Amino acid sequence: MTVGNEPLSGTWPGLIFLEQTLRLAAESNTTPLAVISTVSEKVATLLVLDSLSSYLYSDENIDAELLPALNVVELLAIEVAVTKRLAEFSIFKSPQVHYGKIFEVINNINIANPLDASVLPVGALWTAVHFGKDSGDDSWYLYQGVGGLKSKNRTLLHFNAHSGRNYTVDGWHDWVRLIDEHPRLWESKLYPDWPAIAVDYDVVFVSMLGLLLAHPPMLTSAPGSDRRAVGYSLYPGVSDFSTPSAAWMRSSAISVAVSSA
Repeated sequence: MTVGNEPLSGTWPGLIFLEQTLRLAAESNTTPLAVISTVSEKVATLLVLDSLSSYLYSDENIDAELLPALNVVELLAIEVAVTKRLAEFSIFKSPQVHYGKIFEVINNINIANPLDASVLPVGALWTAVHFGKDSGDDSWYLYQGVGGLKSKNRTLLHFNAHSGRNYTVDGWHDWVRLIDEHPRLWESKLYPDWPAIAVDYDVVFVSMLGLLLAHPPMLTSAPGSDRRAVGYSLYPGVSDFSTPSAAWMRSSAISVAVSSA
C-alpha cells in the first residue's frame, strides 16, 4: 500500500488513533509531529489496540473531540506523518513470537473456514510481532495484558520475511483484494476463503496499519454511537485479528530452529 492512499481519518479506528496522537501532544505540551516521531513500536501498538477497542466497545462520541484548533493543512500534515510512522512499524519481519507447544502445532496445521461470521482461519499457526530483546514484549502479550502469559512455551520463529508467498494487510484495499481473489459468501457478505488462500500464500499478516485501515470506510459505516455497526459494506473488517499478528498456513515456510524469547 502506498502511504497516504488510505487516510487514517477515513475509518473509525484510524480517526480515534489520530485523536489519541493529538491528546498525547496536548498532555506532554508538545506538537503532534514531535509525539509521533519519537513514539516507540511498543507504545504505538498499545495506541492501536486502544483505538481498536474504542471502535468496538466504546459508546463515546468522538466527532467533536477530534476537531482541534487546526486548519485542514495542519491536520493533513499530522495524518501523513502518523501514517508514515506506522508504516515503519508495519513491516512483516522475522522472527515472530509463538505461544504454546510449537511442535504440536507446527506439525498439525490444517486450514479450514470458521463456521460463523469470524474472519479468522481455523487451524492456523499464530505468531505475534516481536519488539526486540530490549523490550521483552510482543503484540500478543500487549493485547492480553496478563503478566503470567510469558512462559517457557514462548518461542521465536524464524522465516524468510521477503518470500513472495507472504501476504501483508496494510489497509482496506489489501484486505478486499485478498477476499476478492479468494471469496466465501456468508450471510450476504464476502469473507476470506482460507483453504483457497492457503494454496496461494504461506502466511497472512495484519499489521498496525491494517488494524486501523482494513475496515469499511466511514462513508459505508454507521457513524452513530455504536461503532460496531459497519453499514452495508459487502466485506467485513479485520477486527477479529485483535492485534498485529500473522496466521501461518504452511509449516514448511517456518524455520524449525526456534530460539528463546
